[in-house]
Amino acid sequence: KNAHNSDITAKWRSQILDCLKSRNSFNIDLSNFGLAIEEKGWTRSCEARLVSDNNICEDSILSLYWHAVENAGTLSVFQPDGTIKF
Repeated sequence: KNAHNSDITAKWRSQILDCLKSRNSFNIDLSNFGLAIEEKGWTRSCEARLVSDNNICEDSILSLYWHAVENAGTLSVFQPDGTIKF
């Protein structure tokens, strides 16, 4: 017998595992709760050059964050140093 794993098949171990498995068999209505995590949101950023009404070009960074659960996105425009432009 190996002293390190001699209790792998012990009855108490099986009982604990069975109790843990039975805890997950309850049907709980989660419809009253919001999502804890948005699993499928993503962000994409790129450098861009904006042209104003008076034809002045400004470097900027565009960042799009997509909220997949809401099927909507947020577009942000930043200055090259990362501060918000608009």
